[in-house]
Amino acid sequence: MNQENLPAGLPVCRQAGPPKWRAGRAMEGQSSPRLDSVTRESDNFRFGRILVLEPKRGLFIMRRIRGLIFLGASILLVFTTGHLFLFGKWEKIVKPAVAWDTIDSFENSSLPGWQTLSGASGVKTCSDQFYHGGSSLCLRKPPDPEYIQLQKAISLTTNKKFSIRYFDNLENKGTYWGVENSSDGQYYMIGILSGSQSVNPNNYFVRYSDSSGNKLWFDTGILRTTGWHQFEIVVTELGTYARIDGFNTTYLGAVNGYRPLNNALTSIDKINLACTWNVTSNDYYDLLESEDIPAFSTVSQMSLKRLEDFTQKYKNDFLGPQGYSVNQIAIDNGNQLSRTASNLALALSVLCLNKGEDYCPDSLALSNKVRLSYYEPGNQWKAVDSSNPNFKYNTSPLTLYPLLLTAWLNRNRVTIGEYNNYLSIFEAEANWFTIHNLIDQLPSYPGNTSSETIAWTGAFLSLAGKAYQNSSWETMGNKYIEAALSERFVGSGFKLCNHYLCPHPGYALYTLASVAEAGLSYKLRGQPIPTTWKSGVDSLNLNSVNPYLVFNNRYYYSNFVHGVDDWHRTPVDSGISAFTLLKYFNLGVNDKLGKYVWFVSADYQAFPETGGLNISYQLDKYEVGQDINNVTKYVDGILNRHEIRRLINSTVALYDAVTYFYEANFLLPPFLPPASPSPSPLPTSSPTSIPTNTPTLAPQCTPGDTACCSDTQIRTCNSLRQWGSCQNCGLGQICLDNRCQTLSPTPTPIPGDLDKSGWVDGLDVIYLISYFGNLGACPACDLDHNGRVDGLDVIMLIGYL
Repeated sequence: MNQENLPAGLPVCRQAGPPKWRAGRAMEGQSSPRLDSVTRESDNFRFGRILVLEPKRGLFIMRRIRGLIFLGASILLVFTTGHLFLFGKWEKIVKPAVAWDTIDSFENSSLPGWQTLSGASGVKTCSDQFYHGGSSLCLRKPPDPEYIQLQKAISLTTNKKFSIRYFDNLENKGTYWGVENSSDGQYYMIGILSGSQSVNPNNYFVRYSDSSGNKLWFDTGILRTTGWHQFEIVVTELGTYARIDGFNTTYLGAVNGYRPLNNALTSIDKINLACTWNVTSNDYYDLLESEDIPAFSTVSQMSLKRLEDFTQKYKNDFLGPQGYSVNQIAIDNGNQLSRTASNLALALSVLCLNKGEDYCPDSLALSNKVRLSYYEPGNQWKAVDSSNPNFKYNTSPLTLYPLLLTAWLNRNRVTIGEYNNYLSIFEAEANWFTIHNLIDQLPSYPGNTSSETIAWTGAFLSLAGKAYQNSSWETMGNKYIEAALSERFVGSGFKLCNHYLCPHPGYALYTLASVAEAGLSYKLRGQPIPTTWKSGVDSLNLNSVNPYLVFNNRYYYSNFVHGVDDWHRTPVDSGISAFTLLKYFNLGVNDKLGKYVWFVSADYQAFPETGGLNISYQLDKYEVGQDINNVTKYVDGILNRHEIRRLINSTVALYDAVTYFYEANFLLPPFLPPASPSPSPLPTSSPTSIPTNTPTLAPQCTPGDTACCSDTQIRTCNSLRQWGSCQNCGLGQICLDNRCQTLSPTPTPIPGDLDKSGWVDGLDVIYLISYFGNLGACPACDLDHNGRVDGLDVIMLIGYL
């Protein structure tokens, strides 16, 4: 089921066993549903699980058959004509390219379509080296001053990747391939620069010229090695850049304020191949290809794509046969493993909602792994330590926030035993941070404010308060957020300092990203984010972020030589949740940044892990700026560790998940116990005891009593009568607003169920078509939220069938 654009209300949730009601909304007295599975795929159309209510099985089957007939006819029309008949007219169905298209594999010795501008005697095809087929383009550079240049004209194009394979024999040479726009002289090239030039001849380089015609050289730090390499040039509507063996060169540092993204080159009409510099050499090029870049749709779509890439890259690190054990996650002293695992579990949960059932078991399995690590002896990531009565802050909220959100999203898939185990962790930690007030107890050091630390802790407390309807946690979370946004913790004049860099826009954005996480707690419940936060958000942005960022089709730091360092690039290029928060308060927009991430930085997250990258060289050149003591700062060498780079990338994924939920207007009910409890064994190790100074449970209450329940004891009573103030509430009742109230299931909208029949079928397609061009009469028909009802909504609706 595709839920990229979710309607207001509770989404359809998948369950581990037969659910209590179909699509989460059966009423009392209905018979138990049965879970059927239909697994069939046809091109882009997917049929998922179908929940069937026995008393209505006949009617359901009839509706389903009609829906499938309509769908089958639609698919047939699409496949046979490439068009779909919608509301009286044929609409072309345009499918994004999913594979490279070959431009030339250099099998034809006459080289059709190529113009030799210079050095024709040195141009031929040969079989000395070849990547594809049986031959390649072979260039033998003649002695100076002669050179070789071939050119191929193409139609003016943008938003397309171009790729060529190059065989490096490690000769001292000068060669490149590139693209250009002949109308304005803009170009971009990748290649090797001979030793007489200033760029390291042992590394690959990229080059373009500035507006004055000055040649800008960028040493990529990627060491030349013998064999075939892939050189890609990516032309987008925001600019052109290079990828070398998968490494995105826009990650590189600045040269005189310029970065290796040519913003002026947004379309091309020529492709060039050349051997030019200094020495006689042999060069081999093969398999010139192109691939379309899908159009940017929404920030939500962009976030989902990056989350999918992230999970594919790292899932086996934790869930594969050689994945980290529960104990390894528990005792990792730097908390890299627990945080990464928790962020990865959240990413899988988001994909479970949008991409299909395949992601769901892994999401819960990984979150359970993190949960079990809490009970391991010697656990290093939790804050609660009953043996240590003294204050000792630990960064557990960085693990707890994505873990709690993952458990909340999987609320209908956990047993009562698992629910209790999760609760014991979140309750112990939330109570610890309620008692140990960081505002009073967390010290600040000169040049290192505590703003972002207090903010990310407040984000966890806000989420826990909203999930469990615990106003004490929520109130404390609000206090933390307000303190994190105060001049006391941000710093004088709201110029936030960290690592002795003042101001530090990276950590200022971290604070704002954490405030965005806290704000998501309210948005998930359909409530406005507290307006008391707006002033602090505005002041921090105006004094520590906005003056120090430049948007030139990307955000970068104007006061740092390199632009970013290890953690600080995360919120700028990837953690757009901070900008989403500014957008929410009408203080800025994140659409430009979202577009940049989609077109330019979609294929990397934080510090690259491309094989062959000269990491030591990069670290030497990776200057951040000068601190308040006039000391030049560089990236820490710990970035050579895979665990650190993976943790940074997982933090990017966390921000992408938060951004997705903002953009999708996703709603969740309270995280209450399962309605039909089933036994689940407790962990073999006993849960850590809650500190002795935990707040006392409120007195017992009687149904109907208007002042019976304490703020800290808002719980459902169903099968949980041992819990304090709810002891005397009736089954199916909840302590809410200081009263025992009956819990009444509310019908949950089903995405695509436009006629409110209780399922999605062909009648919904007909219903949608009848409102073509009439958005005002059927706002729900605009499934892709593009401001109109059209054929794209029909395509999306077919995906719900």
